[in-house]
Amino acid sequence: MKKTLPITFLIWLLAAGSAAKAFAAQTVSFSLPEVRCAPNRLIQVPCVATGTGKFCAATFSFQFDRSLLEIRKVTPYKGAKAVFHQADTLKISYVHADGIDLSAAPEIFTLEFKATGEGTTPISFEVCDCVDADVEFMQIGTCTSGSVTAEKDTKTDSAAAEKKSDHTSGSGQSRTKSGSSAKSQSADKTETETTKPTVPITVEKHDSGGDRAVAVAVLTVSVVGGMIFFSWFIPKLLKEHRAKKKLPSADTTDDKDRE
Repeated sequence: MKKTLPITFLIWLLAAGSAAKAFAAQTVSFSLPEVRCAPNRLIQVPCVATGTGKFCAATFSFQFDRSLLEIRKVTPYKGAKAVFHQADTLKISYVHADGIDLSAAPEIFTLEFKATGEGTTPISFEVCDCVDADVEFMQIGTCTSGSVTAEKDTKTDSAAAEKKSDHTSGSGQSRTKSGSSAKSQSADKTETETTKPTVPITVEKHDSGGDRAVAVAVLTVSVVGGMIFFSWFIPKLLKEHRAKKKLPSADTTDDKDRE
């Protein structure tokens, strides 16, 4: 009987410790904001986590209107990693090795969408397999959905249209002014041109026929003179060349007569 009491007390302590541990599990909540943008623009939607302890990892599933939004990328919190794939739903596997302190309500990751149309779509999501830095499961509190509204800004458009009309009217006025100034300048130019004194231009005429006759006469004289020179100079050179050849033969005949 005495032995059974300590055993029962130990079992009670273990049960109380496990219950206390279960009640001491950390709680984390997630939320998305409501954002607005113009059509055909990129928009960032941050996911914020709040709670106690350090958030380490979880799996997210998102639902939204795909005809209005197109997922482009997921940018995780510094030091974290996020892998996403999209089939029927957008699923993100998120992990931070050291854990994120939830007391500062950090943006654990940011979704980047492209608004492919006009309208409003809610972004709902679910979270599972949420653990803390001690690899203990965390209790999931609330998951607050967000939304994206893509529409044209009528005020901005009207202001832009007014600015454009003012610009076009101003440009029209400037064109009119520039046209009138151009006309006045052209009129002044015409007036100044008409008032310029005219100076007579004298053109010297040359007799091309006389020049040609002179050139032919000079060419004829040069050709004839050259022919006369060469007819006298060439025979003279031939005679001198022959005379030089005959001199050695004459010397040899004199030597023979002496012998």
